[in-house]
Amino acid sequence: MPLNDQELSLLREIDTPTICNALEIVSPERRARGFTVRHLHCAFPALAPMVGYARTARVRAATPPSAGNEDQTAARVAYYRYIDEAPGPTVMVIEDIDTPPGFGSWWGEVHSNVHRALGALGVVTSGSVRDLDMIAEGFQLLSGSVGPSHAWVQLVDCGGEVNVHGMVTNSGDLIHADRHGDPGAHTHTHAGPDGHSVANPDAASHCHAYTPAGPTAGRGHKRNTARVRWQSDDRRRDGHRQHRRKRLARGIRCAHRYRDHVRR
Repeated sequence: MPLNDQELSLLREIDTPTICNALEIVSPERRARGFTVRHLHCAFPALAPMVGYARTARVRAATPPSAGNEDQTAARVAYYRYIDEAPGPTVMVIEDIDTPPGFGSWWGEVHSNVHRALGALGVVTSGSVRDLDMIAEGFQLLSGSVGPSHAWVQLVDCGGEVNVHGMVTNSGDLIHADRHGDPGAHTHTHAGPDGHSVANPDAASHCHAYTPAGPTAGRGHKRNTARVRWQSDDRRRDGHRQHRRKRLARGIRCAHRYRDHVRR
C-alpha cells in the first residue's frame, strides 16, 4: 500500500541518517545493508530530502552504441513511458555500468527537465552529471562524479535491479535520499558535502555571556561571564539531547510505516 501525502511529507522533514538510525531499531537486520557506501556528489545540498518510488535503469557511455538509431529511439520512448506510468512521486536510481563509471553524463539540462516533467524528484546515480547551472529547478542530483561530456551515453535497459555504490534497488522501492546519500527501499542514503545550517536560539545568550554592556562591566565580569557561559552551555546541551531524542522518535514512527515497503 503506497504512503499517503501526509506520510511522504513527514518523511521529507527527516534527514536520511535519522531514517537509517530508526530502521536499525525497527529492522535490525538492515544495519549492514540497503544504503550507499561511497561518496555521492550532492549538487543542491539545500534541497529537502527526496522521498519517492524508484525508477531504475542502467546506462553506459565509454563505447559507441551497437544498436541503430531507430532501436535507440524506441528504447528511450519505452524508458520515458516507464517513468511516466509509475505512481508518483518517483526518484530515478541509475547504475552506470562503465568501468570506471562516469565516462559520459546521462544527466544534464535536457534530461533533468524531461524527467522533472515526468514526475521525478531527482536522481541517485553512480554515473556523472553536467550542466549544473542549467538543471531543472528543484531537481536533485546525487552522483558519483561531475563531468563535461555525454560521450556516447546510451540506455542499456530499464526496470530491473541496479546497484549504486552498494545500494541494491529494484523498481518500485521506496527511496529516501539527501546530501548524505541514500538508504533505499530498502531505504537508501549517502551523498556529498554537508552544507546544513541550524539556527540555535541559545546562541544569543552564549554571545551575551562574552559581551559586557556599559556600566554592568566591572571587576566581577569574568566570574559572572564564566557562570553564565556554563549555564548557557548546559542548557544548549540539554536542548540538543532533547532535539535528538525527539527526532529519533519521529524517525522510528516513520520507519514502522516505512518498513512495510522494505524489501526483505
